[in-house]
Amino acid sequence: MSSPSPGAAVILDRDAADLRCLTALLDAHRRWEAETNSRASVKALREWLWFYWQAPRRPQPLVRSKYPAPLPWSGAARRAIVADPKCRLVIEHCEPVHLVIRDLLDHPPADINQLRDVLHSRLACCVITKAEDDAINAAGFGTRLVPGAEHDPWARYRAAGIDPGTFAPYPGTGSLREAVG
Repeated sequence: MSSPSPGAAVILDRDAADLRCLTALLDAHRRWEAETNSRASVKALREWLWFYWQAPRRPQPLVRSKYPAPLPWSGAARRAIVADPKCRLVIEHCEPVHLVIRDLLDHPPADINQLRDVLHSRLACCVITKAEDDAINAAGFGTRLVPGAEHDPWARYRAAGIDPGTFAPYPGTGSLREAVG
């Protein structure tokens, strides 16, 4: 059995550091809620999750330095990037991220390993167009799940008229020249 490479140790150390920090943030929010008898806004935690957990761990390559080509892209998003490399795209959480955060606040994971499992299983993302994002919000499912479809990650999309069967990774390497060429 070979030992992990030095780079792997850095990644594991970063995961542990990030998970401990998130645990502390969740604990602080819980304490604030208990002391004020109010529900905390999850916006700060949502931003932290993106900038410190998700963005550094995005699968490569990235299109326009942001959108992971390996994620599921809607058919409309793949067509849009080819037609207009500057089109408006959205990295969308398949499960509304504020629901994940609220659940983490209300039901604390036992340890950082359980927290890591929750983040890996519940922060799945896809790439859609801004118009598709607007359609999800207009259908009333931008911040909530479709009733009765809690275990169907694509129910919100179907409810907004978006066919999950069109989702696939972006086939290019992430180069804009390739998208238009």
